[in-house]
Amino acid sequence: HRPAFGPPRARPPRLLGRPVRAVVKTLSDRDHVIAQGQENSARADLSFLERATFAGELETRGFDRETIMAALSADKTTVSKMLSVVNRIPKSVRAGIGPALAIGRDRWHELATRFDEPANEDRATEFLARERIKVRSPEERFNLVSSHLAKTDG
Repeated sequence: HRPAFGPPRARPPRLLGRPVRAVVKTLSDRDHVIAQGQENSARADLSFLERATFAGELETRGFDRETIMAALSADKTTVSKMLSVVNRIPKSVRAGIGPALAIGRDRWHELATRFDEPANEDRATEFLARERIKVRSPEERFNLVSSHLAKTDG
């Protein structure tokens, strides 16, 4: 048993010595990830990459596309693009860019296609390791690495 939504919400009343009302019910793993995903989407303005990373984690854990779609309140096309991004862009490159809140689905998907060329993983990793790139915002890093890989294609 693991709490779906409890610990962060229970801490303040416990510190104040106040009782809380709680609903306790058993959730299947599927229902748990759907509730978790929907709550996270409602609570935070997550970037496309953050949502795609969650979709990738669910896929790795063996959840089907229907469950992933429900957890992210996303249609089939969006989930397919999310999974394409996390499966094609190496984790180190995604981490080097960061969440890039202003970068949407289509631009991430376009960048993902660049990694069909195996050498681009090393090119992107080396580029993102440069000090002058690391100090930039995630959106700037995305744009710079995208341009860098576009120049090296061809």
